[in-house]
This record gives sequence, C-alpha cells and structure tokens, in this order.
Amino acid sequence: NRADVKNIMREIHRESGGNSYKEELLNAKQLCQFMNTYQKSSTDEDWTEEKALELIRSTTEDRQASTLSCLQFAMLLDDRANDVYDPVSLQPGRGDSLRMYMSNSLADYWINSSHNTYLTGDQLKGHSASEQYTFVLQRGCRCIELDCWDGSKDVPKGNPGTEPIITHGHTLCTKIFFKDVIRAIKNSAFGPPANNPYPVILSIEMHCSAKFQDRMYEICNEEFGDMMLLLKDEDMQMATLPSPEELKHKILIKGKRAKKLVATAADVQDSDSEDEDEDAVDDELIEKAKKAKAKHEKQIKKSESMQKTKVEDVKSKSVSRWGNLVYLCAVHFKGFNFPGKPYEMSSFAEGKLKKLADSSRDAFIEYNMKQLARVYPFGGRVDSSNLDPSIAWASGCQLVALNFQTGDNAMWLNFGKFRENGNVGYVLKPPFMRGTGPKLLPIRLTVCVLSCQRLPNNEASSDILDPYVQVELSGAPGDTQVKRTVTIQDNGFNPVFGGGRGEAFEFEIQEREVAMLKILVMDEDISTFTVVGQCCIPVTCIRPGYRHVTLYDTHNGTL
Repeated sequence: NRADVKNIMREIHRESGGNSYKEELLNAKQLCQFMNTYQKSSTDEDWTEEKALELIRSTTEDRQASTLSCLQFAMLLDDRANDVYDPVSLQPGRGDSLRMYMSNSLADYWINSSHNTYLTGDQLKGHSASEQYTFVLQRGCRCIELDCWDGSKDVPKGNPGTEPIITHGHTLCTKIFFKDVIRAIKNSAFGPPANNPYPVILSIEMHCSAKFQDRMYEICNEEFGDMMLLLKDEDMQMATLPSPEELKHKILIKGKRAKKLVATAADVQDSDSEDEDEDAVDDELIEKAKKAKAKHEKQIKKSESMQKTKVEDVKSKSVSRWGNLVYLCAVHFKGFNFPGKPYEMSSFAEGKLKKLADSSRDAFIEYNMKQLARVYPFGGRVDSSNLDPSIAWASGCQLVALNFQTGDNAMWLNFGKFRENGNVGYVLKPPFMRGTGPKLLPIRLTVCVLSCQRLPNNEASSDILDPYVQVELSGAPGDTQVKRTVTIQDNGFNPVFGGGRGEAFEFEIQEREVAMLKILVMDEDISTFTVVGQCCIPVTCIRPGYRHVTLYDTHNGTL
C-alpha cells in the first residue's frame, strides 16, 4: 500500500489526459512522458515510447507486457538505478576524460585527508595501529598524518632503542614503529583492491632528534625509493604545483626543510606542529578537553618524561638528511599579504580557520589558488570528534584533516563529497575557486520528502521506530539551513509523509558549487533522538525528479 506511489501515478494520468485510474497502470506513452518531464537531467537523452516499453518489460517475465503496475512502478522508483546521486558524477572524470580532469595543479582540488591517522580511538589513550593507514588509503584518503618521535629501549616492545616511533605525544596512546607504518603505506597506497594511482601526501609532525630523523630517512629510501617526489633546485621556480595526473604513484612528504647547518631545539619541533589557537572554538569543547586531561594528568606526565627529546642531544648533532625528502615545505602562515611559493604549505587550527573564513574569505580563496592549505581539528577534541569541513571547503582549503575512526557529521559530509569522481580522493574545485570563471547563479532547491521504506531498527530494544526526516544544507556563509518533517508514530516499515503527497522544503542557495545536502532519518523517542540513516550529496551532484535516497549508517556503511 504505497500512497506516495499512487499519488505520482494519479498525477501522471492527470497530465496525460487520462480519465480513469481504477486499474492503477501506466502505459509506455505515460511512462515516457514521466521520464521526460520529471526524471530527465540536462545530460540525459530524450526518452522514447520504445525505450519506455523496454523498461516496462524488464520488470516482468512477460515479454508482451505493455503496462506497468503500481508495484512495478514502486520497484523502479526504489531501485539503485534511480538514486539521487548523479551516476555521471560518481564516475572517474565525472563522465569526461579522467586524464583531463586530473591534469590541474594540486592546489585546484579538494583532497581527502586524515588526522592522526594511526589512531583507532580517542586522542588521550587510544590504540595506535599501522593497519589504520591501510584502512583510510583504501577508502580514498590521499593525505595521511604521521606524528614521529624518538624511540627508546623496548618502546614499543622489541625496539632496540634506535627505531623512531609514531604516537600521539604527551598522552597515553599506544606506540607503533615508524617502519611498520611506512611499509603499510607502501603496500596499500596504490595497490588492490582500490588500485588508486593518484599521489599520497605524508603530513609529518616531527618531534625526532637528528639521529632518529636519519633513521627515518633510511627507512623511507629503502621502502619508497623512486616513489618519493623530491624537491629539486629547478622546482624552486615553479609557477604552479604539478597535477595528480603527473604524479601518479608518487609519495609527497610534507614537513620542515632545515635551513641551518646545526640543529637546534627549535628544529626538533616541526614548524607545522599542531599548536592550538583556541579563539573562535566552542567553549564547551575547551572545558571538556580540560576535564578529560585532568582525569589522566599523572599518567600523562609520566609519559611525557619518557617522550621528551633532550635539547643537549639535539644540539650535538648535525642536521639530518631527512629534510632532503621533503617536497611540500611546512611554513608558518604570515598573512595573505605574504604569499609563499607553490611548494610551501601551511596548516591552520580549527579556530584560526573560523576567524579567517569570517573575516577574509575571498582572500583565503585567492590564497588557496596557488598553495595548499591543511586544516586540522581543535586539540581539545580528545574524543576524536571532527570539525565541520564545510567552512574550510567553502574557503578553498584543499585538505581538511578528519578523524576517520569517528562516525559523525564531518565524516558523513566527507564521504558524500569524495564519492564524486570515483572516490579517488581528488575533487576539482569550482572555476571561481581556481580563478578560471565566475560563480554559478543562485538557485532555489526544493526537496519533497515522500516516504521511507524498511528502516532498520538498530537499537537493542524492541520499540517500533518513530521516524522523521531532517534535511540540512551546509556550505558557504548564509547557505546553512535545517528543516524537518513531522514524526510518524510507530512505523519504521513504510512511513509516508503528507498523506503521500510529501512534505516540501525550499532552500535558497547562493553558492551551489560548495553546498552539500544532508538527509538524516531520525528515530524520535521520549528523550532521545537516534540516527537511523544518513546520506550526504553535493548539490551539483543531485539528480532532479522522484528519486531514491540510499541511506548509510553512522560509519558510512550501506544499510
């Protein structure tokens, strides 16, 4: 009993001049008219009655069938082939030449990026694992983070005291060998099953003394070899960064290049390390972080004493060879009036991003036409929650470092965004962010929620779902909006909204190129609201018409 589908069929009959609906059937002419009137996008070919008849007969074993029943029509509407995410946008190259699509400067792309990639849990006492690098790389991530520290005897177990390690410093997070991580990256960056050939950026947060940096240099040379892209003297004069197409199967290391003959204590601490600007960050987050750190204060202090690099040890060593492997040079951001070289790269704390986006968005967009900018979460997000990536993307920032282990709003948006272009981790920014064209005109987007089908009840209780649908828009300043339907009581099987006519919401969108639509199906209980499923889609990837929305769970698995 699909009241929503029957209403659509009535509308088709009405528009085709039909005077009877009692048979609840659609013929080829009516189906053809429906496909051309409602379902056709700008890139689709016109439907013919012959093509419509072929579609009708594909739904049944009767090769002489000439009409479509309500059940068959419902099956067509619910099919994955009718998904709201434009299948052309999902293809590598978005339906055109992938080679051409991937031939712009690296600065012209949004790049799928990970924060503290080694962690599988929280930022205070989480487990570290080299397998996490394989996990994110195989899911399209192209920028990963390595926090590098001096190792010590049997830390981790089996360390002779000469092997560098990766961990979240000054915390209780477990430690892993740098060499194990490098091997995991080598084996999974470009290999099966993903077989993604496009370049991977290693964002290095360096805390090692020169001796351990030299060991890192040896490991990378042994494992990566010619896969690493090195910065040559002639590259210093480059006008733009190379393209992903030119850099297939290449590893780019981002870090500090030493300028002095002798290492100092300042050289040990990476100029791009994640110091925090707490301005413009939620007070609740700051307070939550203080409480969490206070709870483990004694253990953390003990850990810090074991991890701290001795300044006198550093000063006695000459500068390591590590800097020779760095292609993207980490530098402090001095302001938009001091643009750097294309190969120079700055990182921005969450709070700093918000201030710059609020006060100087246009200048930020222009800055990001030439250089890469990486944004990372506020250090107080000890639970590994994420910042809203929409603000950074709308400012032209290429790399928004997210905690992939966390199923939250940011990772939903990230998953939806990077499904575009075949999930290779690179999505071309719009022309106005590349300096090659104007913004598209504002649009009005209408979203009408008709029904849900067979919603899963993931809770342990046997309570029947009370679903409602929340529709959100995120993107450029002023485009953020949230709307919702009424709640349907006790019906998770086939809740219908508006008596089958749906609940419609209108969104005025100023910058559709950076706007994302998020659809949340929620279960409303007496005092709680639980996510049943979610789907995020770039507005430019939405197909018009009556469409099926594939829902994903909180960790982006298909329901």
